[in-house]
Amino acid sequence: MAEPMTGGRDRPPWTTKARWLPLGVTLGMIALLALGLPLLNALLPDSEPVPADRSMRIASGGGHDATLTFDPGWALHPDSSQEGQNYLFSRNHVRLVLNTVTPHDGSPDSAADLWSGMRKIVRVSDPATRLGEPRPVASDSGATGLSGSARTDTEAGTAGVFPAPGRDFAVEMVVMSGPEATAADVEAAKRAVRSIRFTEHHGGAP
Repeated sequence: MAEPMTGGRDRPPWTTKARWLPLGVTLGMIALLALGLPLLNALLPDSEPVPADRSMRIASGGGHDATLTFDPGWALHPDSSQEGQNYLFSRNHVRLVLNTVTPHDGSPDSAADLWSGMRKIVRVSDPATRLGEPRPVASDSGATGLSGSARTDTEAGTAGVFPAPGRDFAVEMVVMSGPEATAADVEAAKRAVRSIRFTEHHGGAP
């Protein structure tokens, strides 16, 4: 994904223990979680297919690339995505919202603090969206992070946060699906989240 902040009059409430940017982008993307798929498709008619069974780089920083691998049938919504920062993917009645956050003061938070920050962002953007208690999780490649449930009044899903090995950035993902979603689509989303991998890159532009 609260207690209000005290002091720092101009500081927004979701920055408590969340010194990671870009929070404004996160807020806008998380707000999409409140939309049902028919409305989402009406508002975002343009999409492009995601190449299947190939690693897609979704973030870079601190000498590491973060990649995901998708099953066939996924689409990227480019008008609601910004390369290397945030993405909106869909597969029939399932949505995957992904955001990259980075520390702006040189002191990265723990995965638990990142989860707390994401929960505050979700509450600010849409009080109907609730994140459950997180639990430790590991991707298929061994990347470690936290995962927990995500729920609205009409949809259910999961959220996850995975810090990069050097803690220079972290990847937040939220999967949401409505009652029309098939078990195959939900499993495809879980596989996409579990596929996150951090690999070292050396020299050159990321």
